[in-house]
Amino acid sequence: MQISYKGSDFHRFSLIRDLFLREVFLMSFRFWPCFCIAACLSSGAFAAETNPMALKLGISGWYEIYAVGASQSDGPGEPGANERGFDLKRRAVVNFLGETRMDQGMRVGFNFGIKGQNDPNDRIDTMYLWFEDDWGRMEVGSLYPPPSMMHIAAPTVTVFDINDPNYVVADRGTNMAQDGYVTLYTVYPLLAQKLVYYTPNIGGFQAGISYAPENMIDTAYFGMRADNDLDDFGDIWEMVAVYHGGDEDGLNWGVSGAYARAGLETASVFYNDDLESWSVGAEVANGPWTVGGGYTFDNYAMSSGSDNKAWSVGVRYEDEDWRASMTAFRSKIQTGAGNPDDTYNRYVAGWATDIGPGVEVNASLQYHEFDGALLSSRNTAQVATAGMVVNF
Repeated sequence: MQISYKGSDFHRFSLIRDLFLREVFLMSFRFWPCFCIAACLSSGAFAAETNPMALKLGISGWYEIYAVGASQSDGPGEPGANERGFDLKRRAVVNFLGETRMDQGMRVGFNFGIKGQNDPNDRIDTMYLWFEDDWGRMEVGSLYPPPSMMHIAAPTVTVFDINDPNYVVADRGTNMAQDGYVTLYTVYPLLAQKLVYYTPNIGGFQAGISYAPENMIDTAYFGMRADNDLDDFGDIWEMVAVYHGGDEDGLNWGVSGAYARAGLETASVFYNDDLESWSVGAEVANGPWTVGGGYTFDNYAMSSGSDNKAWSVGVRYEDEDWRASMTAFRSKIQTGAGNPDDTYNRYVAGWATDIGPGVEVNASLQYHEFDGALLSSRNTAQVATAGMVVNF
């Protein structure tokens, strides 16, 4: 069909011009992130040309998503009341990596990670510099403490039953029993600004230690922090030692121990002690089978007369085509002198397989049981998940 315009050629030109400019504007608005990325890449390339000594940039990361179905205790006053039985859970991280080697042989690099979920005001994952040589490795910035990187716990193939689960799928209500964290990051941000040192691996033995002045992720805009804040902890030390061994018959084993401590700055009615935590773990592997577990204790100094204890055991089988695991976990906390304990039991069966380079599909069946003196602290949940993980 032919479109005819009324008016002069000038008016026809003006109309066509206006339509063209409108489309250009709309396209630029829709695709401005792409333009920004292209600009960054082009500027980075220009910088690399003008500064051949600059670190080379690399990118890695992952994206995972899960369909979760849950049946929970949902009577009046129970934790599962008025909660949905189906949800989608996702997490993503993109890491920008750089590395170079100094003339004397020491390697220097950085890691800058961006989260694709969580609090919109907390989009940074890790951000730190590292230095590595024959003397070991040092890291400084916002990063994970050594116990969370090296400690041995129950072997698993899912993200739902490790000592620090990445997802919450069962509502604990007012139950105070913890998920079994192996260090003090039940209170502190995992990524608090810290100094970290790892020894070299010597005959299967390796250790790590970290120090954080404060339990804060970002300290650049707050000046020098006070050392007498009410109900706050500082001078956070976390350390771990691990030994891995094996024999000629293919039997391998490992043991670990971790300790963490933080000083209470100014006490109150509830916060009245320094925080302390310790944990041990062990595993044995032979062929496709691995069996292991761990135990952790912390004095839960945020509540007078409270101690938290947790253990986990598990078995994992890994084939060329698929892998599976079964784990059991129990946590118990004293909720104050003379008060009944809060407990948490968790059982998880997981399965996973790779369907292509960097692509995993997985599934799990879970049973969660929270128990305590209050109705709001008791919940029984049956959970099923199916998910996919893409690594790049």
